Amino acid sequence: WAIGVAGVGLISILKPWELNDQIVYNAVAICGSLSWAIAAIITKLLLKRQPMHLLALTAWQMIFGSLILLGAAFAIQEPATLWTSNFITALVVTGVISTAMGWFLWTHILDKLSAGMAGMTTLLVPIVAITSTSWHLNEPLSTGDIAGTCCVLFGLAVLVFSSLVTPIVGRENP
Repeated sequence: WAIGVAGVGLISILKPWELNDQIVYNAVAICGSLSWAIAAIITKLLLKRQPMHLLALTAWQMIFGSLILLGAAFAIQEPATLWTSNFITALVVTGVISTAMGWFLWTHILDKLSAGMAGMTTLLVPIVAITSTSWHLNEPLSTGDIAGTCCVLFGLAVLVFSSLVTPIVGRENP
C-alpha cells in the first residue's frame, strides 16, 4: 500500500489530466524512464556476474554514451555552437560533475540496495525538481504539488521503515 500512496503522490505532482500539447514530451520521458529501468537491471546483473570497480563502470558508460551523443550531434543539423566561457562552464558542470557523479552514485546505490529499493528512490527526483524549481524561481508550490510530495515521502518512508524492520523481526522469530 505504501507504493500506492507514493503512486498517488506522483500522479498529483505530474498532473496527467493537464497534458494539453505535451503528449509527445511525456512519451519521450516515459521512454527515457523505461531505458533507465532496463539499464538498472543490466547494471545489477552485470555487477552480480562480474564484480568490478564502480568508477571504471561509470567511466565506460560515460564514454559509450558520449560516442552516441557525438554521432547524434553530427547527424542532426543545428546552428553552430557559440562557445563562450559561460557555456563551457555549464557544459563542464552538467556533463562532468552532475552526470558523471550522478551515474557513479546511482551505480553505488544499485550495488548496495536491491533493484526495487533503488528504483523507489528515483521517486525523489520529481520532488527535488519541483522544490528546487519553486525555490529558484520564487514560485509558490500548488496544493497538489505539496500533497503529492507528502504522499511520495510518506510512501518512501513506509517502504524504508518496513525494509529495516523486516530483517529484525525475521531474526526474532526463528
